[in-house]
Amino acid sequence: MKRIKIVITVVLSVAIILFALNYILLKIYAGEYYRASEEAIETVQESNDLIEVKKSKAGANEVIVFAPKNPTAGLIFYPGGKVQYEAYAPLLRKCAEKGIFCVLVHMPDNLAVLDMNAARDVIANNSDIHEWYIAGHSLGGVMSAEYIAEHPNALKGIVLLGSYTTADLSNYNIKKLSIYGTEDKVLNLENYNNAKKNLGEDYVEIVIPGGCHSYFGDYGM
Repeated sequence: MKRIKIVITVVLSVAIILFALNYILLKIYAGEYYRASEEAIETVQESNDLIEVKKSKAGANEVIVFAPKNPTAGLIFYPGGKVQYEAYAPLLRKCAEKGIFCVLVHMPDNLAVLDMNAARDVIANNSDIHEWYIAGHSLGGVMSAEYIAEHPNALKGIVLLGSYTTADLSNYNIKKLSIYGTEDKVLNLENYNNAKKNLGEDYVEIVIPGGCHSYFGDYGM
């Protein structure tokens, strides 16, 4: 019995050490991220007669809301991995100017993989919006696709920016849009092309001549 207790103690100690080590490594990895430009950060603070810009909470996450006066639909945005989320403020503001209620999510440690279900709290907090779409850049696109795969009835469509879906959405009755640039050196085109089957035949693809991976946000690459 004493020997069993010693073995259990050793196993638990090793497990705790490994967990702590993984946590430290994650924090070190996430600590180096792409900063938003000063212009992008200023965009967050600018409300006007047409659009109200405000910071709030959705579950455990901070979000930035870009609210037009008479929104026609809602868009939830998952940022790219290790990118300061304010970098996407100019893009979301432009969408809001077209009448879209936009919510930009600050993911834990700037990694959407740590909270794939962030959209759930956004939708719950804004029950007056009845038609929702989700979009994501790079890793954020992959995670937004995972979310819609598990909640197909909650969303009307998905927009992938410099990204692709590993989840099979081919038979989902949703709108699907994929956009990337010809000079994207981060997006793995082999994986992108292999993943097209997951979108089915009813998706729209836009290729931006000269566009690179970071053009969707306002940050340096």
